[in-house]
Amino acid sequence: MCIGYLLLAVGIFTRYDHPLAIVVAPIVLVIAYLVVIPYGLLKRWSPPDSSGTSQ
Repeated sequence: MCIGYLLLAVGIFTRYDHPLAIVVAPIVLVIAYLVVIPYGLLKRWSPPDSSGTSQ
């Protein structure tokens, strides 16, 4: 998601109509918001081993 915001910032330092800021950055942000974040929220993480032994 940070990559999407960095790509949006490209438009600040270059021309305002830079293709990275207009096309690529919104696509990256949509993918992050619709796929990566829900996956992170819904993934079931295994609990840590509580036996106290390390192998």
